[in-house]
Amino acid sequence: MEKHLLGEVNPLNGSQLPRGGPEKEFELMKGFLKPVLGGNIIDASCGSGLFSRLFAKSGLFSLVVALDYSENMLRQCYEFVQQEDNFPKENFILVRADIARLPFVSSSVDAVHAGAAIHCWPSPSAAVAEISRVLRPGGVFVATTYILDGPFRAVPFLNTFRQSIRQLSGIYTVLSERELEALCKACGLQAAEVLKPFTETWRTATAVSDHVSHQNLVTWSRPLEGTICLNVDGSLLGSSQSAGFGGLIRNNDGTFLGGFYGVASQPSILYAEIMAMLHGLELCWEKGFWSVSCFSDSLQTVTLVKNGCLASYEA
Repeated sequence: MEKHLLGEVNPLNGSQLPRGGPEKEFELMKGFLKPVLGGNIIDASCGSGLFSRLFAKSGLFSLVVALDYSENMLRQCYEFVQQEDNFPKENFILVRADIARLPFVSSSVDAVHAGAAIHCWPSPSAAVAEISRVLRPGGVFVATTYILDGPFRAVPFLNTFRQSIRQLSGIYTVLSERELEALCKACGLQAAEVLKPFTETWRTATAVSDHVSHQNLVTWSRPLEGTICLNVDGSLLGSSQSAGFGGLIRNNDGTFLGGFYGVASQPSILYAEIMAMLHGLELCWEKGFWSVSCFSDSLQTVTLVKNGCLASYEA
């Protein structure tokens, strides 16, 4: 099976941006997402959740994860969801995470969408590599971003100079088409097809390998001063013959630090929740996170546990 990446790259010319608004762009995306309809999808760097909500209301996906690093954006997304009638909240969750450190198991996600986001990421290469890691074989990544256009875009010396200026100034990382292709190839993605609806460039690529074969990602960061937040939960799995448990560990400012996932020896939600709490506290203490606030019964965590896509972290 292959993983697929679909990217929309628009020249830096306002007159050449998509016509028809987000609904038209959404309709275009649905065609490219056909292979993974019915699965789960992450709307990465979702902002206020415009496309997250469109994905959820379409009923085309079993789970929609609205993901952003900004707590304010996620709060705004939540407020918009609350204002909508008959919104499918049971299949919609909010996750605060760094795009380069996603809290999901390798090869567990069917689709990832990133609307007008790649040029905003501090390290597009780290982000695309992480997205490729979590995509299952046959999964799809669809993204929109700007590309650098102009007569000097392909000059190697100027490319290096531009990258240095970006790093020093903190401005957007706007890649040329050649740079975007190189980025995809570096992350194991290979350009396969170019389509041009309207005035945009749509690019499809396929993965040449499955990248990560194991289910554990070893990444931890030291917390700031203050209380560590441990959010745990359990859920019955499949035909209720077993129960899963897991948790998310965050810094006091909401930064994702790590997570864990396991299967309980008894098919009991209560037992799974207790195991989640004990295992989570043990992990925190092993890492020296002594001031820990633990709470359970979170729709976000239980949904991730139930869908089996919560990443497992180990020391």
